[in-house]
Amino acid sequence: MRVRFTPTHKGFGSGDRICYHGVSDIFRIPKPAAALYKIAVRPREEIVLEPGFIWSQGDKSGGGGPGLVPVCSNCDHLIVYIGGQIKREVDPDRKDYGNLAHPPFLST
Repeated sequence: MRVRFTPTHKGFGSGDRICYHGVSDIFRIPKPAAALYKIAVRPREEIVLEPGFIWSQGDKSGGGGPGLVPVCSNCDHLIVYIGGQIKREVDPDRKDYGNLAHPPFLST
C-alpha cells in the first residue's frame, strides 16, 4: 500500500489540497493578518507599524472595504507624511475594535 502525504483533505480549497488560511504562507512569510498579532506588544517593548494589506502590481488601493487602508500599529496616533508634507492624521479604530489594546488604523 502506498501512502501519499497531503496537507489537508482531498476536497479542500482550490483543488490543490493546500490550506491557505493562517498568518503565514507556505514559505512561512507573514501575511498581513500576522500584524494584528504583532500589535499586541507594548510600545515600550517594540514600536510596531505595519501595513494590513499587500500592494502588488495591478492591485487597486484599498483593503478592508471600499477605499479602506488598514494599518496595524501599537501607537496612539499616526501622522502620515508624503513628500515631507502632512497628508493625514489618524487614530485607531476604537469604535469597531475597542476590545483590542491596540486597534488597527483604518483610513481612506
